[in-house]
Amino acid sequence: MPMIARRSFILVSRESGEHRFWVTDHADKCTCHELIDENIPVGSTMLYTDESNRYPGCHPTHGTVRHSAGEWARGDDGDGIRGCIATPAQV
Repeated sequence: MPMIARRSFILVSRESGEHRFWVTDHADKCTCHELIDENIPVGSTMLYTDESNRYPGCHPTHGTVRHSAGEWARGDDGDGIRGCIATPAQV
């Protein structure tokens, strides 16, 4: 049986500690925006992601961290949610 590359999408609430994980066939802009829309209410918190071109316009209060500059997390408001796409996993 051939291996299929999958993507992991992870949201972590800094306020509650809640973690949500999804394994998807695609990590395109549409998939990312759908998961964010369904799980992070508008006006609820600050959302931080990496600099990927998948995220612009994904949430009204969206900020980025710059992995290329050695930045791995940011908490300007102290209670934001961090979102990320993990390295593809073979399942």
